[in-house]
Amino acid sequence: MAGLTVFEEAEGEALGALREAHSLAAARLLPDLTAARLLPSAVDDETRAASLAVAAGCVQRLRGGRAPTSHGGLRAEADAPRDVFGGESLAETTRLEPLVRSLVDRTAALLEAWPGHPALVAISTLCERLHSFRADSPLMQFLTGCELLLKRCWEWEAVACRETSIKPQIDALAALVLRWRRMEVEAWPALLRRAAERAHDAALLKIWARLFHVVNSHLWADSSAAAAADDDAADASAAGADAADAADADRAAHLAEFFETFQRLLLTAEAGAFDAYLWLMRTFARQLEVEVRAGVRQGMGDQRWRYEGYASILHNLVSYYGQFSEPLRRAVADKRAPVEARLKEFAKLAQWSDRNYDALRQSVERSHASLSRGVRLVQE
Repeated sequence: MAGLTVFEEAEGEALGALREAHSLAAARLLPDLTAARLLPSAVDDETRAASLAVAAGCVQRLRGGRAPTSHGGLRAEADAPRDVFGGESLAETTRLEPLVRSLVDRTAALLEAWPGHPALVAISTLCERLHSFRADSPLMQFLTGCELLLKRCWEWEAVACRETSIKPQIDALAALVLRWRRMEVEAWPALLRRAAERAHDAALLKIWARLFHVVNSHLWADSSAAAAADDDAADASAAGADAADAADADRAAHLAEFFETFQRLLLTAEAGAFDAYLWLMRTFARQLEVEVRAGVRQGMGDQRWRYEGYASILHNLVSYYGQFSEPLRRAVADKRAPVEARLKEFAKLAQWSDRNYDALRQSVERSHASLSRGVRLVQE
């Protein structure tokens, strides 16, 4: 991550892992937690610091509108880029609650006069569904529900008279939908960033299993191969210096093959996958270095040369090819510049209409088509 020290990057990864572990543990334990299956009190003492860290981040996000940074700190929400596509937006979702409450009250009054009316029941059901969403759900999830609710409201309004109209509620809801759709278009940089992140993740998923198998290939050796290796080691010990030299030559050849495998991977990497491969190789190098220093792997024995050799090769490859990462990013940015300029112009000139649901839907479809074309061009 640009601008971060190794310590800050490690801190961010640790805090991110802590939040994920806390969420997984809560999801796993809470449904089955009963009086007969309470956790021991010692868990409170052992996890107090971690619980406080998670709770502090949650409270600050909800009360102060602050979000965790990539290096584990906190920054004001106004300074943080808003991700309307996948991230939470508490300041925006709270705008919906009074509108839905007003619509619920109006619908309840109309249902007293027309009990069981399908259109009113559908509106009431959608309002309950929106109320059931978690506050930290992505904004696009709320927006999809609001547009469906708006469609049902327009269906009622088309046959309603002045006394049964819900036009004020429709106008307020349509204004909020248009606000969020404008935010969607204006957030096109986040859309391109998410496309780049998906390409990054796809590159990791494509190669991670194979690289893990290469780095840890000795773990899959069967017992006969292990026995043969032991016999070879015994024969080499008995044969003396010549056998030792032969073993060193075999190790050097193996490490050279390992080097060529990973170098070929970097030389043939696509522009969108280059940084992902560097990051993955860096993490493997760190893992191997830690395992050697801490001695956590049981029975490492004569495999120490392998761990140290792999770690050294990966570290040097990342150090050398890492110098090409920034020029490659600049070249990609130059290719993206015309597409970004086109999206910026579209966001500036986009027009919206809330005269009725069909007009709003057409405006949304035009914006989605333009954004989709921009993302495809960037991916290509």
